[in-house]
Amino acid sequence: MYCCCSPFHQRPPSRSGHILVFRKPDFKCSTTEHSLTIFDLVQKLTQSSTLLIPTCGMTKKDDNRLNSKRRTFLKGSAAAAFAATGLSAVPGSSVATSGPEPIDPDEHELPNSDVKKLQINEEVRDVTHHWALLTTDYDLTLQRIREADAPDAQKRRVRAFLKDVWDAYPTERVTDGNEVTVELADSASGGLGDNAEKKFDKAAEIVADGTSIVDGPVQPEWAVSTHRKMAELSANKMNVSGASEIAGHADDPDYWDPEIPNWLPGFVKDAINQVMHSYGHYYNPGLLGGTGGAPSNAKEYFNKAQDADDSGNTSDAREKAGWACHFVVDVGGPLHTGAEASQAANSSVHFDYEGWVANNWNSGENFSDEIDNNTYYPINSPSQATKDLAGVSNDYVGTIFDTINNNPDSWKDDDDVIDATENVLVKTGYYNKGFLQEIF
Repeated sequence: MYCCCSPFHQRPPSRSGHILVFRKPDFKCSTTEHSLTIFDLVQKLTQSSTLLIPTCGMTKKDDNRLNSKRRTFLKGSAAAAFAATGLSAVPGSSVATSGPEPIDPDEHELPNSDVKKLQINEEVRDVTHHWALLTTDYDLTLQRIREADAPDAQKRRVRAFLKDVWDAYPTERVTDGNEVTVELADSASGGLGDNAEKKFDKAAEIVADGTSIVDGPVQPEWAVSTHRKMAELSANKMNVSGASEIAGHADDPDYWDPEIPNWLPGFVKDAINQVMHSYGHYYNPGLLGGTGGAPSNAKEYFNKAQDADDSGNTSDAREKAGWACHFVVDVGGPLHTGAEASQAANSSVHFDYEGWVANNWNSGENFSDEIDNNTYYPINSPSQATKDLAGVSNDYVGTIFDTINNNPDSWKDDDDVIDATENVLVKTGYYNKGFLQEIF
């Protein structure tokens, strides 16, 4: 769909795409089939199953990702179209001129509805909490063992044990729409003998060592980058004063002493110690009926921020608001909501992913674009809101961990990882803005 007789711009369609032309609302060209007002055009765009975008400046990567970016493009195109008319923008667009706009999270459609959701079947989890040893590419696992800094005899024992595991517990992936479930194959026979879990622990340790040697040292980046950027953007969009001060406190909790309760299963304690920093920075809705302290921490500092603001203690309110937002953003990261043992065995997945998100905030994938608007989720219960966000994030933890773990050199271009990240960042941003809207 294009028009070559626009009074503002004349250009024929290119060989690789279509030119999208907007015109003033009252303009109609003389050709009947081109007689579209801007309102007709926006309506057709939002209903169309075909993505039409300007080809100027398009890269090969853009062309490969047209499907997954359709909703994002349509949103931006509609906003630009309405902006050209001088009217207010579509709800949630970054050019909106009205104040903060609430939206029910249950009625909010995420930008990417067809993202793969990988789930690990309970039968697989029952074999071992190191389920990644069953689902990771066998050759890749053996390569990591070869690279490990361990005695050759020990590496031989681990290789022999894992080969027995793979023979006894082969897995398969069953696809139903966008849901993929890892299950034990019908040929699974079981029977690993005594001390199997200790052998799994040793195997995971050796694989982790080899992985760290191959990937090199990793450093957490989410804490010092995404926390601050999310807080400042959210405060600005909610017209909350002191955005930079709130953002300055958003990563404070990562410098607090860690909290790791003794009653936690060992593999959870290992994961918290190695990648999640503290029990309060984590929440897995599917473990033991819900495990982690992020919801209670978010509630505590949300309430303290409100109390401080009501008392006129602006500095304290901004500090506590930054802390409250920290725990929301934590569980907005899927790797803070599950895959504990797998992350403890390969911590590079956690830090590589969070570093990539931080590095693509305002460039590359430009993740901030999805929340650069004045729309927010109303907060009735800060604890429940945090749990609800963790539930969405947990839907994608299998997809993200498995894809990165199995594709260390190519995962950054994987559509499911990119689209899942967009989805959780949208939810995180809207909840984060809701926290600040309710506090101040």
